[in-house]
Amino acid sequence: MNFQPLTEYLNSLNQTEKVPCLSFVLCQDHRVLYRHLTGNADHTGQPLTDRHVFWVYSGTKLLTAVAILQLWERGKLALDDPVSRYLPAYAALSNSLQIKHLLTMTGGLSYDIHSPSLNALLRENPECTTRQVAEAIAGDPLRFSPGSHFLYSLSADVLGAVCEAAGDMEFADYLDQNILIPLGMADSSMRPGETWFSRMAQQYVYDPDTDAVRENPEGLRNHLILSSRFVSGGAGLISNPGDYIRLADALACGGISREGYRLLGAPALELLSRNHLSGQALADYQTSRQTPEYGYGFCVRTRLREGADGIPAGEFGWDGVAGFYTAVDPVHHISAAYAQHIIGHTPAVRRIHPTLLRLVYQCMGLSHSSGGSENQT
Repeated sequence: MNFQPLTEYLNSLNQTEKVPCLSFVLCQDHRVLYRHLTGNADHTGQPLTDRHVFWVYSGTKLLTAVAILQLWERGKLALDDPVSRYLPAYAALSNSLQIKHLLTMTGGLSYDIHSPSLNALLRENPECTTRQVAEAIAGDPLRFSPGSHFLYSLSADVLGAVCEAAGDMEFADYLDQNILIPLGMADSSMRPGETWFSRMAQQYVYDPDTDAVRENPEGLRNHLILSSRFVSGGAGLISNPGDYIRLADALACGGISREGYRLLGAPALELLSRNHLSGQALADYQTSRQTPEYGYGFCVRTRLREGADGIPAGEFGWDGVAGFYTAVDPVHHISAAYAQHIIGHTPAVRRIHPTLLRLVYQCMGLSHSSGGSENQT
């Protein structure tokens, strides 16, 4: 294995894509094959270290999907259960909305955090809970009949409340007891206090009109966490690649962690990672993401077929609005996690993430192409 091309690419991103700092970890069969950090954690010039953490934003959705599948394995819920069985407010919205629709983003919900119902809740109760946020989402009409289309949405935040109801404990406690602590994810939290923010990498925002990256005027704030008591199943996790890779590695290795903890069984892992979309819903997803080689599983993209890049069918993962990215390959037991901290950085999704994945397979000698992988898509 020769990881020099990967190192050179990561080191180039400060100049080519204006990434102030980044962290990347690659594992296979529970073993760290490669780790790289570069850049400064803040404007004072402090070098990024493996102790710094990031908002992973939508990288949280993978944990939420795992939690729901654990409850499914334990007989606490069924995937075709109506959401209203756990959150009665949804009975007035649609009895046809099922748990599986939330997992596949086909339920007709949207990602409008300023909807009339959510705005009303936040005015009346600024300290609203996870369950109250989910119930407020039910106050806005569905965009389409469940199952007919794909639309990226607040579904995972609703799933957090479903987890509370089915698991009979607060969502953050469930994740701690069943995922984070058993996997040894000590640098990950859904309820971070001030000590966490003291070691968080500076957050930036991207301006697509000028291609500029500047410090976030809201500092380290996560705008998708609507109150101090709301635990966001869609965007609430703080972590870093060295810690998050423990989750990805377990999923890449048959659902078993490096310490032997069974995170998921084989049937649940297969449900998580296979494509569940067809027809118009699949077309919606592929158009929105501009990735015809992928479908959508349970809160993850999933590769439909192997290509010359060597990436196999069944590789899956997701990303986050500030540039976080994870990839899980159950065929070769490979897992990767990458973090930067630039909100709305479209070059990350369009160029950085796919290039990183191609370079991994090239550097590991798994690519079938002879032309290599440059810094382009």
